[in-house]
Amino acid sequence: MVRITRILIAASLCMVFAGCVTAIDENLPYPQLPIITVATQFSLVASPSHPTAYLTSEKIAAGEQVQVLGMDNNAAWLLIVHGDKIGWMPTFYSRTNVGTLKPAIQIEPLSAACTHYLGATFAPDDSWVSGADGAGIVSGTIYRPQVNNNFATATLTLEIAGQGTVQAADYLHPPLTAATSVILFAFALTDLQQDSRISFELANPSNEPLTFQATFFSTDCPEQFDAWTPGYVDQLPIGTAKRTLPEEAPTPTSSRPTPTSQTPTNQTPANPSLTPTATATAVIIKRPSGPTPSSEVGALPPEIEQVLIEWDAIHHESDRTLDPAALPSVLTDAALTQQQQTLAKLQQGNCYWEFIDLAPSVTLAWQAVSASEVLVDVQKHWDAKLYCSGKFSERDSFNEPFLIRYRLRLSDKWRIAEKKTIDEAEVMAAPSSPDSPATTGSAPPQPGQVDSPLRASLLKKSQISAVSLAYQAQAAAFIDALLLHLDDFQLPNLGITRRTVTDALGRSDAGDRLNSVVQEVWADWQSNAHARNFDAATTDPANQGLSPFRQLIIRMVQGRQGKLSDAQQHALHNYFTRSEDATVWRRDPDAVIGAINRESFQWP
Repeated sequence: MVRITRILIAASLCMVFAGCVTAIDENLPYPQLPIITVATQFSLVASPSHPTAYLTSEKIAAGEQVQVLGMDNNAAWLLIVHGDKIGWMPTFYSRTNVGTLKPAIQIEPLSAACTHYLGATFAPDDSWVSGADGAGIVSGTIYRPQVNNNFATATLTLEIAGQGTVQAADYLHPPLTAATSVILFAFALTDLQQDSRISFELANPSNEPLTFQATFFSTDCPEQFDAWTPGYVDQLPIGTAKRTLPEEAPTPTSSRPTPTSQTPTNQTPANPSLTPTATATAVIIKRPSGPTPSSEVGALPPEIEQVLIEWDAIHHESDRTLDPAALPSVLTDAALTQQQQTLAKLQQGNCYWEFIDLAPSVTLAWQAVSASEVLVDVQKHWDAKLYCSGKFSERDSFNEPFLIRYRLRLSDKWRIAEKKTIDEAEVMAAPSSPDSPATTGSAPPQPGQVDSPLRASLLKKSQISAVSLAYQAQAAAFIDALLLHLDDFQLPNLGITRRTVTDALGRSDAGDRLNSVVQEVWADWQSNAHARNFDAATTDPANQGLSPFRQLIIRMVQGRQGKLSDAQQHALHNYFTRSEDATVWRRDPDAVIGAINRESFQWP
């Protein structure tokens, strides 16, 4: 076991890289950073607490290799280096077994309840403009891929043009390998006002190639700054190596079960002593190896996928510690009751589970029942060991793949409402299976947006528009999706907010723009559906070779679009605010779509 130097969490670095640095491997520098292979396409995010806070619209493709810099305390997220970017990815997305990884840094993410992601910059002199008043947190990284001694006098200064004060700041600068190092920095800000402009001055960086990245968060808990011992204020001497804080905290007591005299030496330690009163009931039914997913299965919406990732991490931890506290964050209704009862039975039987992922979970099929309910069939493969009264229960343990169906419901957020194991024959047929009959022209799923004056106004503008439209139902669904996602528009530094988009939709030509894009995109999409024999209303456009903006429009019409990424926010705002000749919406909508793809998605 690698010995880890524990870092004082309550002291000066509890904001670094959107969280508290809780441990640094004292064996640094490594010969090389750990490398993993990506299992599925994804975008880097700024913090595990903000899983839709995408740093860029660029995606890392399946099969690519990335370097692992750190992980969160639950090993559910990995901090990785990819090209000139550093960000977080779910452990679930790694094709490589991460159970034996030795991360350089361990980080406890910021509280999702207290903080809100606002944006990022990627060069010191790039300005970021605050769209919120109050307190904020700035955190970031400077990656040094080719270190040299001339960097020793480098400093980083945060500059505010307008209102705002730097209350405290600190940094870490550990070596990673003999040739590379990373600087993690953080600033606590107070009294910011809208339009406060933040930038940095990086002085004396020598001639090294450097990768700079800063992320910005607002915080509803500025009182936490009072416990942050200010190592520095607005200037950091980042050229000086720094891998520890002034004090060391005692190594925290692990919640992991401790050995008892009854535990065989070749088995996992037993849970702390509990009074045995009953035999535990196995949580999972053994299943034979499941089917392979259809190549036609579309990607899960990001917010649904994130709930399933969080549930796996919480499930593994709660069935080991028997602590139900985290269950309501991902479970509700029957699923929550079922899991609470499971933990109660385990505790009564003096039992607990140890789960190790032998393979990433695989989504076999999913179906949107409504705008607020989704079914997902998943194949999992665990090494699941049950221990009761300090003894390994071989009869109830298993390591075979099994299938499970989740029913998720949306209230204030998505949660799992039901979960049950299923047989191979019960797996839902993929909606876009070649065997499925093509039902062109069928009504798309509706996002369930309630009536509003803006909705009524947009429908009226669409109906009286001079731009012809053959797809009234699809246009109504697109309007509903726009209204449903208004709160997603949060790029104030680019002038993109709920208010600016709402104002754009209130313009007199909004009906022309709506009809133009729906008619152009849906007509082509339905033509493809006829030619390729798939259902236009349910088939995910992601694998059909379409441009990003066309994919976005189709997914919104279908009611399957998740939280809008930065690029998608920019694209929709761009479309409804750009200056064009009034005739272009009838004459050449494809030219506008091409311009949006180039300007907002940098495609092709």
